[in-house]
Amino acid sequence: MRSLSVKLQKKALAAAVRKGANLVRDAAKAGAMAIDDPATAESIYKNVGVSFSARESRRQGGIVYRVGIRGGARKGKGGGGPGGDTWYWRLVEFGTSRTQARPFLRPALENNAERATDAIAAELNRQLDKLAAER
Repeated sequence: MRSLSVKLQKKALAAAVRKGANLVRDAAKAGAMAIDDPATAESIYKNVGVSFSARESRRQGGIVYRVGIRGGARKGKGGGGPGGDTWYWRLVEFGTSRTQARPFLRPALENNAERATDAIAAELNRQLDKLAAER
């Protein structure tokens, strides 16, 4: 890996980390789908997504992808997502003083951390083999 340019290293690592993040995203979507109320127009699972975090990547000195809900948790700010304005997702995830928490994001990561790590390693090996073949 050190024989590759920094740009190629980052490209290979980004592809691998995204592959792992997609596994967590899929598990979070499945968890959100199980708790979404079909009687409402909004769908939390449709707003689950993966995004690259440039600021956090610079801070950590690596590649950081985040799995979260498009639109955030501020009412009226995320209405443009495919699932509608699901600002209330945080209330579902963490609960309130009146409702019990029904987490779907945290278990998605906890239950799939090893699978995601394995997927990252496998994809990184695949990317490096691909880059080595191009040289």
